[in-house]
Amino acid sequence: MIDLALWLNPLDGENPSGEDLRNDPAFHELERLTEQQKKVEYQGNAKLEVAVPIDWSTVLTKAEELRPHGRDLRLLVIVTRALANEYRLAGLAEGLTLIAQTFDQHWATMHPALRSGATPRDAALRRINALTDLQNSQDGLLKDLRKMTFFAPRAIGPILGEDLEKGALDERVMLQEAASGMNATEKAALASAHSQLVNRVRSACAAQIDQAGAEMTSLFANARAAIAALEAVETALNARIEGSGATVPE
Repeated sequence: MIDLALWLNPLDGENPSGEDLRNDPAFHELERLTEQQKKVEYQGNAKLEVAVPIDWSTVLTKAEELRPHGRDLRLLVIVTRALANEYRLAGLAEGLTLIAQTFDQHWATMHPALRSGATPRDAALRRINALTDLQNSQDGLLKDLRKMTFFAPRAIGPILGEDLEKGALDERVMLQEAASGMNATEKAALASAHSQLVNRVRSACAAQIDQAGAEMTSLFANARAAIAALEAVETALNARIEGSGATVPE
């Protein structure tokens, strides 16, 4: 995956976190590489737009090239997303660990810079905004995780992240999260579909344990590591922005 120590080492120059990458053309190119591109294909007389898979290996390579230039949270978020796509939950855990340890070791100097003359939370607003891509369900990490295949037992087929997410909800919570205004018939149909999904996920988990027990054990361990790393990010961030606190010096 990546060398955490290299990413956490002080950078050369006056600032141990290097430069703000916001206006760096190489960073803009890296952002472009993470955007979903489409190509046109023809099937007979039909013209179709087909999604081109993002090359996450190239994203990681380009991110590594930017590493010596600046310790920028926007870059770390991209690295976390790329690691998750390349290495699934193990990669997600490593990316989140990198963010948490960067907060712990380089909060004062990392980019985006803290705003001066503001409370800790307001001073860190640009950093908080950068983190929101981790929960972006449209074109960010959350979307990737939902569409990711985590296992595919024989006779059942692929189980996606969104299957696991929905399957973890009980019927009451599922109905609460559904669109409002449904009538009794619509709610009953939705509840039936949810029950079928839950049964499919449970059957798939049991089948995968039977067919590939070691892989499931590894999946569970990586999931626990990712949860712990996410909690570490939350703890490291909240320790620096919670409460009124002193304003950041001018």
